[in-house]
Amino acid sequence: MKITEEHGDARITHEFEEMTPEKRPQDHHRRDGRGLRFETLEHGGAEPDVMPQAIRVMDLEDRSCTFVPEKEPPPNERPQDERMDGRDIRFEPLTFGGEYDDNMPMSIRVTDPEGRSSCGG
Repeated sequence: MKITEEHGDARITHEFEEMTPEKRPQDHHRRDGRGLRFETLEHGGAEPDVMPQAIRVMDLEDRSCTFVPEKEPPPNERPQDERMDGRDIRFEPLTFGGEYDDNMPMSIRVTDPEGRSSCGG
């Protein structure tokens, strides 16, 4: 799959391998996030802060995928990862499956200790 981004005069093309069923990270059948590990990767984005901009989700078999925010929340609603390591952040898988009927999370809510949250997919 190719995704092209335009930034002023620059064009960036990203190529991704197809996320086939055997590559998709899987939560437990309870779909409560306990079968997954979460790692914050990039921080900041539209504001000079420490909102997670990329989150790697890994399962018990080390299959992984990366989630990004669906939209940029207003400055006062942006969850903050002060340590920039995800320790103080709560990760909540919201939906599962997508094009396959499985236990891969399709969207995740990220909430900081102050209750500010954002969703990614």
